[in-house]
Amino acid sequence: MNEDITKNLYSAPVDNLFRIFTENFVLVLNKHPSLKEPSRTEMKFRKKPWLTKRIRISIKTKNTLYKKWNKRTSTKSFQRYKMYRNNLTHLKEKSKELYYNNLFETNKANARKVLQGINDLLRRKK
Repeated sequence: MNEDITKNLYSAPVDNLFRIFTENFVLVLNKHPSLKEPSRTEMKFRKKPWLTKRIRISIKTKNTLYKKWNKRTSTKSFQRYKMYRNNLTHLKEKSKELYYNNLFETNKANARKVLQGINDLLRRKK
């Protein structure tokens, strides 16, 4: 059977072979999703796994409040922004603390993971 296929391949015109190849190639490309490069923001959040989706939404809200305060420059809008910012900062610190406590607790026996966690905390380069 393989002999028949190879005979047909060698006897077929190059144009037909190229057309068959491109059709199959396009089918494979359409079947599988393309790899998208993550944005700068996504890369930043990947480095900080303790920032949950809800916290990221809160960060966007904080930025919106800041923009509103920056446009209006009223004391009321500044107070809203300041209160939201302080609460969010506290929430991020708690989330980070819980993340690393959980990391160290689950990896007590794995010295490599513990040292990686310590290096992450100290922001050492790998």
